[in-house]
Amino acid sequence: MVTGVAMASWGWPFWLALPLAAAATIPVSIIVGVTAVRLKGLYLAIATLTFADALGETFFKYGRVTGGQSGWIVHRPSPFRSDASYYVLLLAVAMALVWMVTGLRSSRVGRAMLAVRTNEREAQALGINVYKTKLTAFLISGVLGGIGGAFLALLLTSVTRSAFQSPLVEATSILLVTVVVVGGIDRALGAFLGAVALVVQQQVFQGARFFFAYFGIYSAALLVLFLLYRPGGLMQVARLQWRLIRARPRVGIAAAAAIIGLNVGLAWLFVRLS
Repeated sequence: MVTGVAMASWGWPFWLALPLAAAATIPVSIIVGVTAVRLKGLYLAIATLTFADALGETFFKYGRVTGGQSGWIVHRPSPFRSDASYYVLLLAVAMALVWMVTGLRSSRVGRAMLAVRTNEREAQALGINVYKTKLTAFLISGVLGGIGGAFLALLLTSVTRSAFQSPLVEATSILLVTVVVVGGIDRALGAFLGAVALVVQQQVFQGARFFFAYFGIYSAALLVLFLLYRPGGLMQVARLQWRLIRARPRVGIAAAAAIIGLNVGLAWLFVRLS
């Protein structure tokens, strides 16, 4: 929404509106972080979802911010106006952000975050400021969300207030949690793989009308199964499969081929039967 205001109302170019969108998330991240940083687990998730819903139902109802019923019309930068070129840009940005977050793990801040995630009491005993570390995580995630939202605005080209209100906010939040869990919650690349897996499946099954109506149930079941049996997501599955291939090449390669073939075959069957 910030990108839409800056580009459509103020006439800013996208590359100037992009850092503004990232910076605009900082005060919101601080407010949410200060309030919810002392919570853990499910309570933290509920608190963040509540804040997202509250913002969507209040702040985005102001016409000066949302552009009224018609919203804001934004245009992609000239080298990336086509869908194909814009896809390449999005892929490059996504991989760059994955690389940056992966590099963060080896930094002092990243190691502190990992320690806090593993055990807060032990991290505090080692001299790590748990409150400050959690707040930093909120700020970083907020900035990344602002960057993603700016590129989403250009993908939609029409930014309306309905996109930031219930029930889309809740559905998107749940989808993001599912993507992270399915891909692998302990690696930045895992979130990328989870997004690719779910979005590709969603696009494939759009042609299967019967199954697509139950895609939400399928995603929920997938989330529960991964949490119960493969909490490391697809990254954990890939590591286990790679170990099997190294230990027993024939069995591992055959198992990998069977899994891929089964998934492709089921997708083809669902599409053909619909």
